[in-house]
Amino acid sequence: MMVEPRFLATPLNAETFLKDAGQGATSPMCPRPATMQQALQRTVSMTSVSLLRMQLDCSVIHLTPLAPSLSRMIDGGTPIIGYVIERREKTGMRWIRVNRDPVVECTTVATKLRKGCEYDFRVYAENEAGLSPPSERSASFRAVDALVVASRPTKPKIISSTKESVSIVWKPPRHDGGTPILGYKPEAIPLTKSLEFTVTGLKTDAEYEFCVKAINRVASSVRSLYSDAATAMDRTAEPSFDVDIEMRKVLIVKHGTAFTLKVPFKGKPVPSVAWAREGVDLKVRGTIESTESSTSLTIEKSTRNDSGEYFVTIESPLGTATLPMVVKVLDSPGPPVNVKVSAVTRDSATLSWEAPENDGGDAVKAYHVEKREASKKAWVSVTSNCHALTFKVNDLQEGAMYYFRVIGENEYGVGVPQEAKNGTKITGNVVLLNLT
Repeated sequence: MMVEPRFLATPLNAETFLKDAGQGATSPMCPRPATMQQALQRTVSMTSVSLLRMQLDCSVIHLTPLAPSLSRMIDGGTPIIGYVIERREKTGMRWIRVNRDPVVECTTVATKLRKGCEYDFRVYAENEAGLSPPSERSASFRAVDALVVASRPTKPKIISSTKESVSIVWKPPRHDGGTPILGYKPEAIPLTKSLEFTVTGLKTDAEYEFCVKAINRVASSVRSLYSDAATAMDRTAEPSFDVDIEMRKVLIVKHGTAFTLKVPFKGKPVPSVAWAREGVDLKVRGTIESTESSTSLTIEKSTRNDSGEYFVTIESPLGTATLPMVVKVLDSPGPPVNVKVSAVTRDSATLSWEAPENDGGDAVKAYHVEKREASKKAWVSVTSNCHALTFKVNDLQEGAMYYFRVIGENEYGVGVPQEAKNGTKITGNVVLLNLT
């Protein structure tokens, strides 16, 4: 006997029950009613999604799930509408959802990560029936600051050159990319119209531009700005002194100490150097040292005689330059000048003199006058507090021969004595001497 169908099956949706041909009784073929939602969910649970890779930068992690191959993808009868990603700390148990809404693309971003923590990730696929089981968890990743290429160094500056070389300087990049700079890679690019060239060394009179890269553990930075063009040649420059205003001031030192006059200079070719001071052989009195960029003169155990003006001269085929420098040594005064007896009586002699040419760096505050009889060797002080350039010595013995000398005194001590040229005989008559 044939059984005719009593009902025609129509298309089902997610809320439609499956029934048998009877009046509502269950069929052995369908032991219990089931919704289409349940049927789809059972199917979508077979979908597999796994992590492909993860990149780190700062607190952001990029995830790329591996999309199932179309040839073997099982979507449960309805297309996959997106993916849900979860994360947990490696040492924790709780999984936290990363994205609020399902992501359509196979890439997402996880934020709010704690620097230094390790994380695991897993992914769910979702369709109209719901979520699939989770994928296998990813390998653990540590959230760290990203390492990026360093920024470029500053524009190189050309400081010197020869026929076969050019010297350049630059400053470090503003940003090191999160890792220390390991070194720099200078480059030289010849200016040429050709599309190819071989750099084997700089050539005389060839023109070059220069740039530099910074290198860290990630990679080389972009090139710096190119330097100004430079020609590989011996540069020439007139000799000149590289001194500031301080070096042009008077150098003051105390007697007995050493002093050094050091002078930097410039010039190409390197100029010759000569030191000079009137009436003094500085090669004997001092020590002269010179390099390609500076020269110095050192005087040991300075005295008042080292006070005065010093000259250093540099000379090359391109010109000459001279720099004067003044030194003042603080010392006791030098000898008074032109000491003489200007008048004689039967019991006195009047002396006159001029101030010392070298006052020791400080004004003479008093003069000492001393006398000595021709028959004796010892000098006898007449006064130590004369404030004029003349003095009358009294209480002399008539008919005796006397010698006189004068000594200046300042803040730094009693100076060098100066004796009158000849002895003076005390006579009974008034005698005026050395009136001119």
